[in-house]
Amino acid sequence: MILILRKKLAYFKENTLDNITCNKIIFYFSWFLCFSIALPHHILPGKAGAISIIIFILWLFNGNLKNKLLVLKHSKLFLYLTAFILTLVISMAWSENTDFGVRRLYAFKYYFLLIPVFITSFYKHESMRLIHAFVLGCILHATLMILQSHNIIYLPNKIDLYSPYSTYSTFFVFSSFYCFYFFQYYSNSNKLKQIAYLSFTLLFIYTLFTNPARSGQLAFIISMIVTIFLLHHNLKKTIIILLIFTSLIATLILSSDKVQSTYIAAINDIHQIQNENYTGSWSARWGLSLTAIEVIKNNPIFGVGLGDTHDERQRVIAQKIKGESREIAYYAGVHDSYLSILEAAGIIGLIFYFLIFVHIYKLPIKNFEFKSLSLIFLTILAVASIADDIIFSKPYNIHFAILLALFINLSLDDKKLSLIKKS
Repeated sequence: MILILRKKLAYFKENTLDNITCNKIIFYFSWFLCFSIALPHHILPGKAGAISIIIFILWLFNGNLKNKLLVLKHSKLFLYLTAFILTLVISMAWSENTDFGVRRLYAFKYYFLLIPVFITSFYKHESMRLIHAFVLGCILHATLMILQSHNIIYLPNKIDLYSPYSTYSTFFVFSSFYCFYFFQYYSNSNKLKQIAYLSFTLLFIYTLFTNPARSGQLAFIISMIVTIFLLHHNLKKTIIILLIFTSLIATLILSSDKVQSTYIAAINDIHQIQNENYTGSWSARWGLSLTAIEVIKNNPIFGVGLGDTHDERQRVIAQKIKGESREIAYYAGVHDSYLSILEAAGIIGLIFYFLIFVHIYKLPIKNFEFKSLSLIFLTILAVASIADDIIFSKPYNIHFAILLALFINLSLDDKKLSLIKKS
């Protein structure tokens, strides 16, 4: 029966879908996925999971697995990412509450299947087009936000442009620097494109700093500092850009009551922390961090296991937290990726996570703009990891998986890509 099935599949592949057609289908599905994940979550719900599975099946069906696996084997970044995920899975072995651990792992769903596909399926110009598709989705999303905030358009209530805004703000940070680097790229060649990219950069900055997304705003500011170092060879231009961006950001913050109120609330949260009251936004994160540290002390090397993190935290909260602040026991995570990893898989898990950072930094991308953007992506990843459990948060983990894979693809040798694509 198995032999008959194999023959049927081989016949279908030989006579119906050649490699070129299959590669095109993978690319078009991938383009739509990159564009759509940047849109509000309630537009075409379930699209990411369905497309991920389709793309992965086509990738397997397209054959040439030996060369694909060989490329993946020689990517240290891919290997450390795999080791990191396996560390979380293995930590389930010393967890008693396996149901909770499985629910946490389910956050990965099918999205990490995209990584081997995106690394091995595209030429570099195709990867650039996929990143461009993602930025186009962000441009549409940011435009809808502005139009709705000024009552120019009205969307159905089920389409929430702002949820989860902490996640989408990181999308906008990356897209703003994408547009800014291409504004720089076209400065001496195409004035029309230069104006367009500058307009998109300003669109993202406006959206970021007129909405309460503190982690995204922090990621933007740190990314701006990174950019200053990258452009240090032209000091005059760098100083001008810094002054313009700083003035613009300060003006937007001072003119937005919504943003100011979030920072006032943050200051109030700090006062609550001093009184051991953890019922606010920042104060809840502080309380969760304190309890996570107590959990980590129980097994700092290997962690308490992914399945037991919540139960162990609840135990500490019951012992050490008083009054209404005990409500933080209902949070599934710590809202801090570093502490979440230490809880689940200890120092071993965190080392693998940091090795991912190191090898993003070391990616041998020759194009200056895309090398710079890989460093911006690294900056956003590092900052966002402080603010939330991003690995377990959709749609951030889809964004993480796709961009990580595309940057690995952009670092590959052209001969390796041709070997995979033409075989």
